[in-house]
Amino acid sequence: MFMISVFAQLERDTIAERIRDNMLELAKTGRWLGGMTPTGYKSEQIENITVDGKKRKLYKLSTIDSEARIVKILFDKMRELKSQTKLETYTIQNDIKTKNDKPYTRWGLKNILINPVYAIADQDTLDYFRNLGVEIYADEKEFDGIHGLMVYNKTEKKKNQVVRKDACDWIVSVGKHKGIIAGKEWVQVQELLDRNSDMKYRKPSTSNALLSGILRCSYCGSFMRAKLKNKMVSPDGRRVFDYMCELKDKSRKQKCQCKNINGLEADRLVLEEIKKLATPTSKFYKALKELSTNTFNKEDKNNEEVKTLKSLIYKNENEINSLLDKIKYVDISLLDDISKEIKKLKETNSRLEKQIKSLTNTNYEEINDKETADLVLNILDTYLTSFDSLDLNTKRNMIKLLVSSIWADGEDITINFLGTRNMKDKTFPTGESCK
Repeated sequence: MFMISVFAQLERDTIAERIRDNMLELAKTGRWLGGMTPTGYKSEQIENITVDGKKRKLYKLSTIDSEARIVKILFDKMRELKSQTKLETYTIQNDIKTKNDKPYTRWGLKNILINPVYAIADQDTLDYFRNLGVEIYADEKEFDGIHGLMVYNKTEKKKNQVVRKDACDWIVSVGKHKGIIAGKEWVQVQELLDRNSDMKYRKPSTSNALLSGILRCSYCGSFMRAKLKNKMVSPDGRRVFDYMCELKDKSRKQKCQCKNINGLEADRLVLEEIKKLATPTSKFYKALKELSTNTFNKEDKNNEEVKTLKSLIYKNENEINSLLDKIKYVDISLLDDISKEIKKLKETNSRLEKQIKSLTNTNYEEINDKETADLVLNILDTYLTSFDSLDLNTKRNMIKLLVSSIWADGEDITINFLGTRNMKDKTFPTGESCK
C-alpha cells in the first residue's frame, strides 16, 4: 500500500509539473485562452505562423471603446472616492451598469479593479509585481507602456468553489492587447484596496428579521433589507429595526423613495396572515381543497371532450376523401361546389385541432396546480400548528414555500400566496396597513 501511495503522489507531482510547463509556454504567447471576456474587451481571432510554416489560429483581446471608457471611469472614481461602497453608490446614481445591463455590486466592481488585464505594461506594473514576488515571464523591454498584462494561474478550485491564489503563485506576461489603465494608476488602486481590506465591510443586518430575503419594494422591485435602529430594543427584548429598500439605501435615496417600514410590526402582520391559512374555514384553505379534489374530475371531462373532437375530425376527413373520390365522376360544373365543401371541412378541422390543443394544455396546467395545492395543504396541516416553535431559518423557508412574493410600498404589505394564479375570482387576505 505504501508503494502504491508513493507512486500515486509521484504521478500527481508529474501532472502538476506538466500543467505548470504548459502555463509557461502559454505565457510566452500572451494570447487569450477563452472564456468570458473581461469588461472592455472582446475576443479576436488572429493567425500565427509556426516554425514549420503551419498556420495556427490564436485569439487575443481587442478593445471595446464604450466599455473601456466605463472601466476608466471606475478606476478614476475609485482613486477619487477611495471606497468600494461609495463607488457602488456612484454607479447606481449615474446609471452605470454591467455589460449585461445589471447594476454593479461591490464584488463585481472589485473583480474589475483587481484584474491585471487592464493594467498597461510599464515600469510601474513591472516593479509592483516584482515586489510581490510574482514570476514574470517576459523581457523588461516588453513592458512598453502600450500593451496590457495577461496573468495565469490566478485561481484554483477548492470544495466546488473558485478561490484566488496568492500573488506569488501567479505567472505574469505581456499580452497582445492594449492596456486601459496606466500602471501608476492601477497600482494606486491596488494599494487602496489593500488598505481598505483592514476595514472589513460589515453588512447591516439583524438576526431576527423574518422577511429578510423575501420582502421586496413595490416601487423598484429591490429586496428590502433589515436596518437596525441604533440600540433600540422592544419591550420583549428584541432589537428594533426597519425594512429599507436596498436600492434606496445604495443610491442614497436618489433612485427610490419608498418609505421604511417597522420591521417587527411587518413580521407580526405577515405571521398573522400566514397562520390564518391553516384554519380550515379560511377562503384560501377552502380554495386549495377545492382545487385539489376537483382537478381530476375536470381532467376527465376534458379527455371526453377531446375524444369527441377527434371523432369529428375523423368524420370530416372521411367526408373529404369521399368528395375527392367523386371529383373524377361528377360534372365539371359541380367542381366549384365540391371544392368549397372540402375547404369548409378543412377549416372546421383546423378549429377542432386548436380546441384539442387548448384542452390538452389545460390538463397539464391542472395537474401542476393539483400538485401545488397538495404541497401547500400538507405544509399547512403539518407545520403551521407548531410554527412559533420553529427556528428563524425554518420559518423563512416555510414562508417561501407558501408565498410567491411579498411586497411593501411604505404603507401596505401585499402577500401573494402560492397557488392563487387560478383563483382570481376569490378574495385572499393581505397584510393590513403597516406604517
